[in-house]
Amino acid sequence: MVVARGTTAGDRIQKQLRVVLEGVQKVEVRSVMLSPSAEGGTQTVRVRKIELQSVVPNSWPETFINVRGNVLADCIDNSISEDSLASLIQMPGGCVEQNLASITLPLIATLYLDRTNSWESVGVQRRAEALRYIRRGARE
Repeated sequence: MVVARGTTAGDRIQKQLRVVLEGVQKVEVRSVMLSPSAEGGTQTVRVRKIELQSVVPNSWPETFINVRGNVLADCIDNSISEDSLASLIQMPGGCVEQNLASITLPLIATLYLDRTNSWESVGVQRRAEALRYIRRGARE
């Protein structure tokens, strides 16, 4: 109850308050390399219980487990596929910042395709197109 009094009058109010849990979320990440083929086809990983220093009363700590394949290899394969490299070669347009941002992808694709001699995968004629886009984006 809150009571307020002045020299000539007073007032009071009583309300039910809804108290909600509050706290700082703590995230702890652990990575484990899985190689079941090296373990005879089966690999067991034991995850130890995390000891929490302080827990908000009546709250429920949660644990999430995320299993992924070889993320780097998948990313590299996806980024150097024919379709993705070809899609990087596009005409820049816009303000200076947009042009600089838009020539980055054709520049990276061009350098990669030059150094790996892989222009056949996207079409040899696309090299001249990519260089034209890079020059135009750098000028504008």
